[in-house]
Amino acid sequence: MEGKIFKAENLISQDILKHIKKKFGRVVNISKSDIALSNDVFFVDTVNQKLVLKIFKAKNKFLFNINNHEVLINYFAAKNITPFCLFFNHKYAVFEYIEGIPLQADNLHTDFPNIIKEIHNAELNINKRNFFKTAGIYCKKISPQYLKNELLQEALRQSFNLLETINKFKPEIALCHNDLNPNNFIQSQNKLYILDFEYASINDKYFDFASIKTLLNKNNFANFIQKYDIILNDAKLHAYGCLINFISSLWCFMMGYYEMGEQSAMQMLKKIKDLS
Repeated sequence: MEGKIFKAENLISQDILKHIKKKFGRVVNISKSDIALSNDVFFVDTVNQKLVLKIFKAKNKFLFNINNHEVLINYFAAKNITPFCLFFNHKYAVFEYIEGIPLQADNLHTDFPNIIKEIHNAELNINKRNFFKTAGIYCKKISPQYLKNELLQEALRQSFNLLETINKFKPEIALCHNDLNPNNFIQSQNKLYILDFEYASINDKYFDFASIKTLLNKNNFANFIQKYDIILNDAKLHAYGCLINFISSLWCFMMGYYEMGEQSAMQMLKKIKDLS
C-alpha cells in the first residue's frame, strides 16, 4: 500500500517511507501542502497518528543554519508555542500534527503578542544575520536571465539608498523569527502556535514588527503594540517594511517564483518612494 502511495505521488523517497513506517507505523494516506514555498511539506496519516513531514529543498538549505533550526524548534516546543519535532536530520523533519487554521489577521488571537515577545526575549546562541549580505548571496543564486529583470534591477539600485536609511537608526537586537506570515501560525481552538524557524536569527526587532504591520489591520496593529508594550519609530518601521519587500523579491526570483518576485519589487519601490 505504501509503495503505491509513493509511486503515485513520486515525491518522497523510499528511505523516508521506510523510516516513517518503522518509527510511526504503516502509512495509509499522504497529501501535499499547497501553501508551503520554502520546502516540501506533506501531511502523513499512519495507522497510529497524523504527522507533518517537511523535506528540505536542496537549493534552500544553504539559506539557513540547520543546526540552529533544530535548537529553536526544541526550545520553543518546550514552551508549547510550536509543534513538537518527532524526528530531525539534515534532509527532513517530522512534526506532530495540530489541527487548526492559519492566523486570522482580522481577529487577532490573544496569544499573538505574547508569542512574539517570547521569541524576542529568548536568550539563545544563534547566528546574527545581515540582510544586505543575505541579499548578495541571493543575487548570486538568481538565474542570469532573471537577474536582468527591470523591476529587480531597479530594486537593487534602490537598495543602496535603503541601506543608508536603515543605518541611521540604532538597532534593537533580539532573536527574531524573520518570516512572520499567516501560514506560519496555527490557531487551534484556544491556542496559537508558531511554525517554521528556518530563517530565525539575531536581528533588529523592527524586521518582525514591519512584518506584523503587513499582517494586521490598523486597529489590530495598534492593539498588538499596546500589548507588546513598545513605542515604535514610524520612519524606521517603514524602512524595514521596504527591506522585507526587497528580500522577499530576491528570494522569490531565486526560488523561481518570478511573478511574486516582481510584485514584491513593486511594493518595495512604492514604499521607497513614500519614504523619500
